[in-house]
Amino acid sequence: MIIPGAVHVDLYDGMDKIPLDRLTAFLRNNLAIQTQGPGRDIP
Repeated sequence: MIIPGAVHVDLYDGMDKIPLDRLTAFLRNNLAIQTQGPGRDIP
């Protein structure tokens, strides 16, 4: 399938094209285990 205007970036090529710092921050913020809050009283 060819989509006009689309681009492709391999994870192995063009590491300067992938915002790894932003991706890491997103994953840390959104996949963090909650240790406090309702039903989450983990010491």
